[in-house]
Amino acid sequence: MDLSVISDSEAAYEKFFDECGAMKAGKFILAERHIRSVLKAIAGSSILLSIFAHAATGYNFATEFDRHVSVSDNRKSLVMPQSDGDLLAFVYCLLMEIDGRNIDFHKLLAAYYYHADGPAESYLLFCTAVIDPLRRAVRAVREAEEFEYVV
Repeated sequence: MDLSVISDSEAAYEKFFDECGAMKAGKFILAERHIRSVLKAIAGSSILLSIFAHAATGYNFATEFDRHVSVSDNRKSLVMPQSDGDLLAFVYCLLMEIDGRNIDFHKLLAAYYYHADGPAESYLLFCTAVIDPLRRAVRAVREAEEFEYVV
């Protein structure tokens, strides 16, 4: 990675929130592009890199994914972790797996965020269940200064 594109500015940090908002407001057809944009915003901010590196240290996504699958009335869903640190690690890894095509996003939506009105509504459910808590957790962790800031 070209380290010259990493910034410690507030603008680089706020770009993450802009990208998350664009993802939720965006069209389902562009979902994977939005995921990539969110990940690029993380990679472009030293503040966010510090937050996510701290959260993901020693995190085993495969094990945690299985632990967060819930089944009720023969429907599966992903239950987001309760702690901010675990949520940050879980969602970051989930987005990385989707972006790396290790998890098929369409199949993920169908399996865990199914909506009878179609994939666009499933996508909105995903954004509400995953991206909204991610934004909240990033702000909470930064405000609590529970991470080591590395420039």
